[in-house]
Amino acid sequence: NFINCSAATTGNITGTWTLTPGSTLQATYADLCERHAADQKYPVGTVVKVGGSEEITSVEQTDEDNVLGVVSNTYAYLLNATAGNDETHPPIALLGRVVVRVVGPIRKGDLITSYGGGCAIVSENGRGFGWALEDSSDEHEKLVLCVIK
Repeated sequence: NFINCSAATTGNITGTWTLTPGSTLQATYADLCERHAADQKYPVGTVVKVGGSEEITSVEQTDEDNVLGVVSNTYAYLLNATAGNDETHPPIALLGRVVVRVVGPIRKGDLITSYGGGCAIVSENGRGFGWALEDSSDEHEKLVLCVIK
């Protein structure tokens, strides 16, 4: 049976559901997130790693190997959704399209890597965790739409 949920803004689905061949699910946004306990409150776009006094903390060095993801407020799907709230357990984009705090100029297609202070920068050595989807000539910190892996 078809259920029209276009007027609903929230709700729950209970039970086990299977999509039949030819069926799809759609989302407004395009990042997959999971809630993690944070050692402090972080703004949207902050690049985080495992560590700190809780599960996650902001990146503090260039080219860190242990980037977990980016703080998001536009997730398509949220794992561990009932753990804490956005301040104690922010949604961390593990993959997909998300805005990232970037320092320095950047061009669409540039590979990004950790920089420090919870920010990213254009990678100079071919190591990184995502790619810019837009250009900016601004030298300062700004939010840049990126795709992360």
